[in-house]
Amino acid sequence: MLNSVNQNFWKPIFNNSQTEKRYFVSVGRIEPRKNQLLSALAFKGLDTDLFLIGKPSGAFYFNKIRKINATNVKFLGHINNDSEEYKNIIGNAHGFISSSWAEGAPVSAIEACSMGVPLALTNLSSEYEYYADLAKYFKPWDVLGLRKIINDMAAQQRTEQSRVSFSNYAKSKFDVDFHAKEICSFYFS
Repeated sequence: MLNSVNQNFWKPIFNNSQTEKRYFVSVGRIEPRKNQLLSALAFKGLDTDLFLIGKPSGAFYFNKIRKINATNVKFLGHINNDSEEYKNIIGNAHGFISSSWAEGAPVSAIEACSMGVPLALTNLSSEYEYYADLAKYFKPWDVLGLRKIINDMAAQQRTEQSRVSFSNYAKSKFDVDFHAKEICSFYFS
């Protein structure tokens, strides 16, 4: 059974401002398993920011990321995913990145997709089962591969049409009401 999100809550956000600096976002506890170190290395020296949403699980790994001295990597801490702040940060991102070693398909990626945000995900788990060719994939140890994806995504102009396309894909595959009916039909048939 796939993870799902409530589609009444999520919708694409259209921000066509050319004056704001483009940024990418990654959501998850700051820890080795989530592999934000790879993302920080890939972003170092680029002309786009990475916002990391999540609470550090410990000082050692958090400080290791900070020592890279990637000034464009911003730690935002924990933000509740039902807040307007979270929705605005995710929805206005130019891309969503999950560099995890062992994630499966994170709900935060489904949330981003449902808001029309392009995805860059590792290729070790079930992500392809969820997103097929809609997402871009990289190995969780491949800094240069992720960097290429970031540069390619940053060069693309996000249009209202492309955001609606991503959002509609998420609605068709990850709607919580659809999954609830599927579960009930499984147990009660």
